[in-house]
Amino acid sequence: MRKFLSAFISICTIVIALNILLGIIYPYYIGEIIYPYKNKYLEKNINSYNSVVFGSSRMWRQFDTHIFDSVLSDDKLFTYNMATGGTFNPEAYYLYKKFISELDSGQIKLAIIELQAFTPIADENIKTVKGNYWLNTQMLKYCINYINGNQDDSIVFDLKSKYIQAYLYNLNNFSKLKNWFSLLISDKSFFVENNGHSTFEDQIVRGGVKSLRNRNNEFLDDTTVLTERISAASNLDLYKNYTLNNVHLDILLDMINLSAAKGIKVIFILPPRLTSESYKELMPVFMKLSDSDIINLASYNEFSDFYTVENSFDIGHLNKDGAYRFTKEVANRVKNIIRKQK
Repeated sequence: MRKFLSAFISICTIVIALNILLGIIYPYYIGEIIYPYKNKYLEKNINSYNSVVFGSSRMWRQFDTHIFDSVLSDDKLFTYNMATGGTFNPEAYYLYKKFISELDSGQIKLAIIELQAFTPIADENIKTVKGNYWLNTQMLKYCINYINGNQDDSIVFDLKSKYIQAYLYNLNNFSKLKNWFSLLISDKSFFVENNGHSTFEDQIVRGGVKSLRNRNNEFLDDTTVLTERISAASNLDLYKNYTLNNVHLDILLDMINLSAAKGIKVIFILPPRLTSESYKELMPVFMKLSDSDIINLASYNEFSDFYTVENSFDIGHLNKDGAYRFTKEVANRVKNIIRKQK
């Protein structure tokens, strides 16, 4: 019995040690699907870029780096789009903070980041590597504190338990081995082409994405669904007096300060076509940020072009023509911010 117990303890010790070792070896982004390839490319070509974009598919699909850089050619910006699909707050904020922590001061001078509402973890994602790889102790604390600031007390306990479960699953580094090996051997260069930017139409042309074509067709078959997003964005002032989540504001200010220490100017983008629930959360935060730190492109009254069927891919995204207009507007606003700071 003693020999069995001794052997069991030894095996457990070895397994725990290997698990800890894997956690040390893995890069911080292990588990994300697209970002690792973009990050590897940028690491190899860091001297060719001095500006980055972070966020979800709204930035990946809608922010054309070539257009942006051409508008700001006098400022000699060379931008790489690090945004990926399905990457929201908190994950997107985690990736950016980890990204700048590994930079040398002065390597990047501008970061354009999508301002995002908190996206609760879905039940089906709790056990997945993609759903929990970013959930370290710091981010767990952020999520718990963020949830505590939510006014709907009925969901607070349930959400907390979900994040604690996901955090515990993330401690199992053996679950990430498949992702690690895939990253080591896979060649997915199409993710890094065109400075990291790819519209939905570009991907459809490349093939193998029938679901995207179906999504576009479903939207075009019934464009009345866009009415809800137009209504939400028609009077953003209505959302300014909703309760401010100070935890959200604190992480944004932290990102600004950490970036400044590395010589990086951060500008957050409030994108168009969000839901009213998102604006209720984001507008109070928006009002607390400096004009030089935020660009608001959400207003239907000011940017009606972002809400037309002709510029739409689906209910939440612009198509290629819309992306051109979106990027031009971002570029002109960024140019004004840079000019005022000179």
